[in-house]
Amino acid sequence: MPVRSKVDRNDPCPCGSGRKYKKCCLIKIAYVDPTPPNDKELNGVIPSEVVPGTKKLILKSYVWKGHRWRIIWNVMHYRPLNETFHDFLLHMLRWTLGKEWLEAQAKLPLDEQHAVFKWLGSFKDLANSPLRIAKGAYLPSGPMRATLSLAYDLYYLQLVNKLPDSLVERLRDKKAFQGARYEIAIAATFARADFDIELLDEKVKKEKHCEFIAKHKRTGTEVYVEAKSRVRQGVLNQPGSFDETKHVKGDVRGLYQSALTQAPTDKPFLIFIDANLPTDNLPARDNPAINGIPFDKIPWMVEIETMLKDDWAIEGRGKAPESAVIITNFAPHFGEEDAVAPEGFFAILVPPPQITQNPLVDSAVADDLFYCLLHYGSVPKEI
Repeated sequence: MPVRSKVDRNDPCPCGSGRKYKKCCLIKIAYVDPTPPNDKELNGVIPSEVVPGTKKLILKSYVWKGHRWRIIWNVMHYRPLNETFHDFLLHMLRWTLGKEWLEAQAKLPLDEQHAVFKWLGSFKDLANSPLRIAKGAYLPSGPMRATLSLAYDLYYLQLVNKLPDSLVERLRDKKAFQGARYEIAIAATFARADFDIELLDEKVKKEKHCEFIAKHKRTGTEVYVEAKSRVRQGVLNQPGSFDETKHVKGDVRGLYQSALTQAPTDKPFLIFIDANLPTDNLPARDNPAINGIPFDKIPWMVEIETMLKDDWAIEGRGKAPESAVIITNFAPHFGEEDAVAPEGFFAILVPPPQITQNPLVDSAVADDLFYCLLHYGSVPKEI
């Protein structure tokens, strides 16, 4: 790619950061064109589409003057013609995490490296690694799907300019990663369902507030959203080792009760909880109910359903502040490098209408969100 500057790579960066030019603004200039085409040059037409699995109209990539152009918020990236959308996502994930962070991770012992850095390593030999094939398409392994899903989520948050530095910093941090990753997953799902998102900064959230507020563009309905992920030993940077004989339990009561403390009093409130458990032995999905998986086929899901119903049935409890509890299990990270990624799923559990304080009465909101949850983890080949 062309670089429009006469500054030497090893000179101090002109921006005054104190770093060498090659480790600072050269990286930015290399993939952001300072002179993008104007409307006249493009005949006033940039293609747009609603990507399958989403409800949001976005600008597609296009070819112009020997490059493929991709628009993210107010930045136009010009890329090689032969670069696929998946390749672009992987590059974008690396840009987001930062070159210095990646270099620091590479110097660490394997057992100290961040989960995302390990996932990225799964793509090093992609061209030479035989992957499972179904209906003529390659199916990603667990680490590959985990990487692509994260990159796709970050892509959508950057499309709507809702990826603050504080969230990226939490993503880089091993201890904070799991919570940040799940918040990103749910926020990106709302973005794909065509909601405006108001992320709340850490100071506000500590004073008692939900993760974010989402406004459905088509209907104007606002919902408050809280997202929590169940921590498991040996999973997603956590210390220890995961033992399926001990850890496959729907023990999310603490997360549910914690989420209730963030409830608003006057708006629909959606609680998202990820069970963070393997899904290898689940039955095949063949209908929309809980993604086609009956409750009674998943013991730990029955535990969660029973817990919620028992809480909702407590006499004298009063109105339930939550409009719904959405249990997800986005678990590609449990998959092996040499096997197809395990399927994820979700279930929506709704309190009885007679005790619901702020029911979600807008069916369009529920339908769009359901559709995007149903397609979570599906990353299109090209946009």
